[in-house]
Amino acid sequence: MIEEEQAKALFLAGIERIQKEDYASAAQNFRESLKLVPGRASTLDNLSVCLMKLGKLVEAEETCRASLAVDEASPTAWFNLGLVQQVMDKSEEAIASFQKSISRDPNFPDSWHYSGLFFVSRKRYREAVECFEKVLALDPGNVEAMCMLSSIFSELGFYFSAMATIEKALALAPHNPSPYIKKGLLHKKLNQIGDAISSLKKGLELNPSDRESAEYSLAAMTGEAIPTRTPLRHVVSLFDDYADRFEKHLVDKLGYQSPRILFQHLEPLLKSNSDIIDLGCGTGLMGALLKSKAKTLVGVDLSRKMLDKAGEKNIYDLLIWGEVDGVLSNREDTYDAAIASDVFCYIGDLSKTFTYINTRLRKDGLFAFCVESFDGDGFKLKPTMRYGHSVNYIRELANTYNFKIHKLDHDLMRLEAKEPDGKVMGYYVVLQKTQAPIA
Repeated sequence: MIEEEQAKALFLAGIERIQKEDYASAAQNFRESLKLVPGRASTLDNLSVCLMKLGKLVEAEETCRASLAVDEASPTAWFNLGLVQQVMDKSEEAIASFQKSISRDPNFPDSWHYSGLFFVSRKRYREAVECFEKVLALDPGNVEAMCMLSSIFSELGFYFSAMATIEKALALAPHNPSPYIKKGLLHKKLNQIGDAISSLKKGLELNPSDRESAEYSLAAMTGEAIPTRTPLRHVVSLFDDYADRFEKHLVDKLGYQSPRILFQHLEPLLKSNSDIIDLGCGTGLMGALLKSKAKTLVGVDLSRKMLDKAGEKNIYDLLIWGEVDGVLSNREDTYDAAIASDVFCYIGDLSKTFTYINTRLRKDGLFAFCVESFDGDGFKLKPTMRYGHSVNYIRELANTYNFKIHKLDHDLMRLEAKEPDGKVMGYYVVLQKTQAPIA
């Protein structure tokens, strides 16, 4: 009886520490409680949450299974297991666990919510709508579910339903920034720029968690407070979502020219058996052209799904997941050539990138890239939410970072309806390193 009371006291202390987000101390409380009363499912459930928060995912998964061994019918244990599996990138196993949680208790809203998120990630929108509508049936005031539904309706082109849903969220939660941000992005999609700016500004006043993306969208419309680069989360989301249809859409529908034209300018200068790094390699469109000149070919991309597509082609000797500047600054290997085809439209200020490229290139190394053109000074974040760079800016960078200009040509990159004449024009540039690395 004394051990039972001590175990309960330790359990309650753990709950209190979870509420204070002191997960390490809470986990210790739950472990001590389990020593006194082993196998208690509620204690195991809370321990698994702490372990997940602490990044101890394997142990968290084992703890969830230990709880299920005690009570296989527990919706909470199945839900917690799904959360852990999701963080571990076991998405198919995670959705199976969420569905088992629902089968044990159909009135468990969190399992419906996370199932909906899974279906959105797979573009299974009908199933996603069913999930979020179920969440709202169980929890009518769930603003997050309303925001997700509005986004799905917008993606499907049901703009009236999208706006009606987000207006309902705003009526229920006028001090929540998320509906204002969603409404602003919906207005932007409908080309209602004034309303979009107004809603985004209101959302930013309320301090949203994803402030960076909202500020980026606002800057693209107003031309004010221009950030130096696209938020990494935006790039990852864009290209993870785009990976499965990237080549078909870009090449077949938009007449994508950048890899072919850039390689034409580079090929006469690029020696055979070169060590080459392909920055922002995507699905390998540029790599397929470079392979004939490569001794070794390294691909870098921020989107795991794009890297998966590139890997299927067996073009690259090494594929690296990461952001361009981060990879270049943290590696020690050097190359005969660095290529960046249609990458710098997501980086405004290229000064750091030029520094890192200079460091990674060998003597007389080549640096080939293309940028969307901008008839002004420096760089600009365009309404398309991509950066344009001026020809003078490129010349200044080459001079500052010790590169000789071999080629600087203005030409078509691809087609796009959002551009005034339907064409995206750019500069194709081939530089050669002329001095030792920048200090």
